[in-house]
Amino acid sequence: THRGRSTTMTTTKLSRNSNHSSSFLVESMQQQQQQQQEQQEQLLCLLHANRCMYKGNGACALGNKCTQSKLLLQHITQCKHKRKCKNVECKTARRLLIHFARCSSTNATTDQQQQQQQQ
Repeated sequence: THRGRSTTMTTTKLSRNSNHSSSFLVESMQQQQQQQQEQQEQLLCLLHANRCMYKGNGACALGNKCTQSKLLLQHITQCKHKRKCKNVECKTARRLLIHFARCSSTNATTDQQQQQQQQ
């Protein structure tokens, strides 16, 4: 009986570890999807702001997002630090825009994730 109980305990531990691993993978995938959506939204806002004719008086449908994106674009174009800029939004947006300009892949999110993992 002692040996049988040990086997059952080991199987239970393995089952718990397996459940923990699969829930971790699901959570990780959800985080990646959320990050991907945020990057897509940021890219769309930056591309919109680059062409938007409104001057931040509330007439633009994107409102404050457009205004903030215009300010970020202005910073990026004037930034002398490039990759070493301490403004996190500057580095993130610059990397996103450069990738968008250069990438010809239809699966760009995977390309970007691989690029981030290499850095």
